[in-house]
Amino acid sequence: MIYFYAQGISKKFVQFNTLLHSKEYDIVAVSETWFDSSVLNSKFIISGYTCFRQDRRIELFDDELYANEARGGVIILVKNDLRPDLVYFDVGAELISCIIRPKVSEPICLCCLYRPEAAGLKCFGRLRKFLYEYDHSNIVIVGDFNFRGIDWLTLE
Repeated sequence: MIYFYAQGISKKFVQFNTLLHSKEYDIVAVSETWFDSSVLNSKFIISGYTCFRQDRRIELFDDELYANEARGGVIILVKNDLRPDLVYFDVGAELISCIIRPKVSEPICLCCLYRPEAAGLKCFGRLRKFLYEYDHSNIVIVGDFNFRGIDWLTLE
């Protein structure tokens, strides 16, 4: 599995596709895709993978200027042989989740989250509720939480 922060993937698609196939990643999660409704799923088909995406959610922002920026968005690409299925839960942020069913282990719920600073902290209460209510013990969360002021060693 690989996760990365793209800052726009459309203009980097050829390099992204080459990386994906050169290392044969089973799972790829990306934040800051900068996709919107003008980017059709058909333009982002990668052979052998199922793609789940959540684009910028303009309803999360009070500031219209910020909402219309070409930013945000998340995707998860999963090899088809892992039998992925979408899991939908609205946490009030850009989140995509799926169930992955490896042949040699229990199912895994993978979440990729992008929380713009302007979206506030409410999404984390909703995310916690999702984690408590969801009936899987194997949950992986990756993404950009935009907690710039936190020292992750001391949690201060």
